[in-house]
Amino acid sequence: MRNKEFPQKKVLSLVLCVAVMLSVMVMGAGAAFSDQDKIENKEAVDMCAALNIIGGYPDGSYKPEGNIKRSEICKMICVALNGGEEPTLGTPATPTFSDVRNTPNAAWAEKYIESCVSQGIVSGVGGGRFSPNGNVTASQLSKMLLVSLGYDSDIEGYTGNAWDMNVNVRATQVGLYKGLEGVDVSAALTRDTAAQMVWNALQAKEVGYEYTLVSENGQLVSKTELVPKATTLLESKYEGKIVEGTLSQFSYNTNKEEWTYEIAVSTSDTVQVKSTQDFTALMGQIVKAVYDNNTTGKIKDAYGIFATDSEVVLTARFGDLPKMTTATDTSFKVDGVTYKLDKALNETPVMQFTANNNTKYEAETLYAVAGGDTVKYDAQTFTAVDKDGNGKIDFFSVAPFQVLKVNYVNKTEFRLSNNMKYTIEDVNVYDGIAKDDYVVYTAAANTATDTDTFVKADMISGKITQKDGNDVYVDGNWYTLDASYKDEGNTGSVGTVLADAVVVNGYLFYADESGATNVEDYVVVVSDVESSFGQDQVKLLFSDGTKKVVDLAKVGGESQSLTVGSLYTYDTNKDGEYTLTTASVVGTGFDKAANNGQVKAQSSSSSKAGYIDNYAIADDAVIFVKYNTNDYKVISGATMKTMTATQFTAVSFYLATDNSNTGVGDVNMAYVTSNATTIKGGDTFYGFVTSSIETENEDGDKILSVTLWTAEGEKKLNTVKVTGSSLDALTTGAVVSYDLDSDGNIDTAEAVGEPAAITSWDGNAMTFAGDAKRHEMSDDVEYIFIDDSEDVGADGLTSKDIALADEPSEGAFTSNAYILTDDSGDVVLVVYDVDNEVDAKETFLTGIKSDQDVKNAADGVYTPTEKEFAASGNITGEAQDNRIIKFSAPEEATYTLTIVNSEGEQVYTETSGKMEVGPHFFYICVNGASTSAPNAGDGTYKTESFAKGSYNVTVTTGTGDNVKTVLTGSFTV
Repeated sequence: MRNKEFPQKKVLSLVLCVAVMLSVMVMGAGAAFSDQDKIENKEAVDMCAALNIIGGYPDGSYKPEGNIKRSEICKMICVALNGGEEPTLGTPATPTFSDVRNTPNAAWAEKYIESCVSQGIVSGVGGGRFSPNGNVTASQLSKMLLVSLGYDSDIEGYTGNAWDMNVNVRATQVGLYKGLEGVDVSAALTRDTAAQMVWNALQAKEVGYEYTLVSENGQLVSKTELVPKATTLLESKYEGKIVEGTLSQFSYNTNKEEWTYEIAVSTSDTVQVKSTQDFTALMGQIVKAVYDNNTTGKIKDAYGIFATDSEVVLTARFGDLPKMTTATDTSFKVDGVTYKLDKALNETPVMQFTANNNTKYEAETLYAVAGGDTVKYDAQTFTAVDKDGNGKIDFFSVAPFQVLKVNYVNKTEFRLSNNMKYTIEDVNVYDGIAKDDYVVYTAAANTATDTDTFVKADMISGKITQKDGNDVYVDGNWYTLDASYKDEGNTGSVGTVLADAVVVNGYLFYADESGATNVEDYVVVVSDVESSFGQDQVKLLFSDGTKKVVDLAKVGGESQSLTVGSLYTYDTNKDGEYTLTTASVVGTGFDKAANNGQVKAQSSSSSKAGYIDNYAIADDAVIFVKYNTNDYKVISGATMKTMTATQFTAVSFYLATDNSNTGVGDVNMAYVTSNATTIKGGDTFYGFVTSSIETENEDGDKILSVTLWTAEGEKKLNTVKVTGSSLDALTTGAVVSYDLDSDGNIDTAEAVGEPAAITSWDGNAMTFAGDAKRHEMSDDVEYIFIDDSEDVGADGLTSKDIALADEPSEGAFTSNAYILTDDSGDVVLVVYDVDNEVDAKETFLTGIKSDQDVKNAADGVYTPTEKEFAASGNITGEAQDNRIIKFSAPEEATYTLTIVNSEGEQVYTETSGKMEVGPHFFYICVNGASTSAPNAGDGTYKTESFAKGSYNVTVTTGTGDNVKTVLTGSFTV
C-alpha cells in the first residue's frame, strides 16, 4: 500500500502483534510488573528488582505512583548493603522507638529500622517515635544513601538546622538525583523515584576518611579528610560491573532455557553474559549490561541489559514505506513525517535473524528490500533503530515469516503446504492445530529461541465493496492484497465475497472467493432518480427496513438507469457513491434463486402463508413487500406468516437454502407483492430515547425528531404526523418499542420494560428481586446498554458486562435494568444501566384499566395513559392528570409518601394506615381536581395542585433512626 492513505487504517506507531509474537522479543530487563507501562524509571526499577532490593505486590504490580514508607526504605538499604541477601539482624530487648514493635503493620520492620539507626543511616522523628509508616522525602533518602556510601553525618553537617541544604549539595555532586532533574526534594517520594535514587547510589563511589594529627598553636589537632574509594557500592556489595557496548551476538541453550549475549565494547574487546531473560530485541543497539563479576567462568550472570542512547524511532510494515527510487537518498517520508538515515538507502542495513553459528543476524540494505518497484517483505513488520542517539536511523530489524496451510495433523506431528513435517513437541505451536488451518510460520533460525514457531492466522469474511489499486475495503476496514493472494488465481474485485480470508498485519494472503451475495446486499428503488448540481440521487429501501437517499456513481461516465419498484444489489466506492445492479439469480451462492414463485399456505387447515414454492419461509427471512400500488416495506418471515397466503399476489425474486435437518429448504429473502392496503409493522424495534425534539416536516405537520440508542447503536428517526397518543412515549430517557411505516418513520411507540434488580445471571437466564422465577433468555433477546443519568447510550459492551444489582444493607434492592418479558416469562429485552442503578423516571404506563392492573405492575412512579383508568369511578380527571406511586411493602407497617420539588422543598406528605406485606400504591391527582377521595383499592387517593416542574418521590417506613427507604422516583407536571 504505497503512498495510499485511508482514514480507517493508521499503521504507524501500532504494535503489530505478529512481529511481537514471532520474534519472542522484549525490551529492557523486564521485571515484567503488570503495570510496567506506568513506570518511568524502568531501568532503575528493573535493576533494583534484579538485585533483590525491591519487589512487587501479590497481584503482580509495582505501583510506581505509590509513596515509599520509612520502614520500607530501611529494609531496602539493609538488603542492598548485604549484597541482595536477607541480612541476619537482631533487635534490642528494649525497643528504641515506641511506635514500631507494638504497631501491627510496622513490627515486621523493627530489625531493619534498628540496624539503620545503629549505623547512623536514619533517626527518629522525636518524642521516642520513628513513624514507620510515614512518607520519605528526597532529602531524607539522600541522607540515608550518603551515609550508606560512607559519608559521616556529623562531619558533613547532615544534622542541625542546615542539614537538608548540606545533604542536597552533596547528593547532587555524587549523582543521586541523576535522571530526576527538577525533583521536589521536600515532597513525599514515590516508589518509582525512590528506585532511581537507590540505583544512582549503587553506581556512586564509596568514601572514607583519613585522620591526621597536626600542631596548631602548640596543640595537637585531629584533621579529617574525605577520601573517595575506587569501588562503587554495586561493586563492593554485589561484585557487580557495568559495561557498555553493542549487543552483537547471542545464542540460546534450549535445555537450560538460557541466552548468552556478547557485548562488543570495542573492536577487540567483548564481554559475554548469560540470562534467562530475552533481550534479543536489543540486537545491534548500544546497551549497558549489568552483571555479576563473581560468576565462575568467562560467561557472567547478567542482572540486566538496557538500551542507552539507542531508540526505536519507527515501527511499521515495509509495504507502508514510500516508493524509493534513488539509492543514495538519506531520508524518506511516511504519513507526513520525515525520517533521516545515518547512511544512504543502499548502505542502511536491514537485519534479520538467521542461522549463522552464534551470530543471529545478517544484513541486506534498505534499498535492496524496499527500493525501486519491489518490496521484499511487504507484510513484514520492522523496527527502525537510531543506534547512537543522533536522531537518524542506523538500521532496520525484521523477523521474516511465511503464511502456510496445514495439510495434515495427528497426535504427534503435522505437515504444512511447504511439504515440511514438524513434530509437535519440538516446536512452539498453538493448542488445537487442525487440518486446513492457516498458520503464520517463523523458522527456528528467525526466532530468538531457535525454535520453529506457529501462530494461528486471523481470518475474516465479508464482501469487497471498494478497491483502490491493491487495497480493498471489507466490512469497514482496508486491507492490502499480498502477492500470494493473486498467485492463487483470486482477483480481489469489487463485489467479491470472501470466505475465510487469511489476514496478517493488514494483508490478505489467501481467501475463498465467490460471487455470492448476502441478504444485506439487496435494496429496492422506491423513488425516481433525481439530479442536484450534477449529482444523481435515489431513495432506497434497505434490508433492515430503513429508507435512505443515496448518491449514485456514474457508470462509464453515464447516469444509471433505474426502475422504481425493482430489486437490485449494490456496491459503494470510497466516496460513498452507490452502483446498483439488477438482482440476478446467477451466482448468488444460495441453493435456490428464482425470479418468480408462489406463496403457499402453511397447511390445508391453515390459510396463513408458510411457503414459497416448496421452501419454508424462515422466521428471520428478509421480506421486501410492495403493496398499495407504490408503497414498500420490509417485514420478517415471522410477520409474513401471520398474513394469509392469498394476500401475496406475486413473488418476483427469492433466495433459499437447503436444510439437511428437515429435508425442506428455507426461504432467506424474498421480494413479494401484496394486495393488502396496509402492512402492519409486525417487526418490533426497541430503543432508549436519548433525544426527542418537536419539529415540522416539509408539509408543515408537527412531528418528532427522535434519537434512539439500540442494540445496533444510535439511530436517528422521524415520526409520522403527531396525532393522538401513539407517540407520547417518545420522551427523553424512555425505553420504548416502536414500529416503522413504509417510509421508515416511526408510526407507533409505547413505553416498555419495567425497572428490575438483577439478582442472578448466568448467560442463559435471570432472576430478579421479588421474583424467584428463573427467566430464560428468548432466542432473539436484545441487550441495550445505557447511562440513564446522562440519557446516553453506552457502546462496546456485551451481555458478559451485565452485573448483579447491589445488595442493600437494608430495604429493597436498587433496580439496575429495565426488563421486558413475553407471555411465557422469557426475557426479550434487557436495558442495562452501566452505573448499575437505573434512575427512577416518570413512566407512561399503558394497559392500566383497573386497580388490579396497578398491583401487577412493577414498583415505580407512573402516569397512566388509558382513558378507562380515569373512567373507572375511582379516579378524578383525565388519566394523565394522575400519578401512581406503586411500591411493595416489605413488612406490615405504615408507609409515608414524601414529595419535594426541584429546589428540595417538601410540597406534599402523606402517611398510610397499616399495610400488609405486598403490593400497595398511592394515587395523586396533580391538577387539584376535587374528589371525594374514595379508597382506591389497597392504596389511598389524594388531590393536590402542583406547579409545573419536576418532583422527587420517596416512600419510607419507620421513625427516627429506624427509617427505611422503600421506593424513590420522580415525575414532572
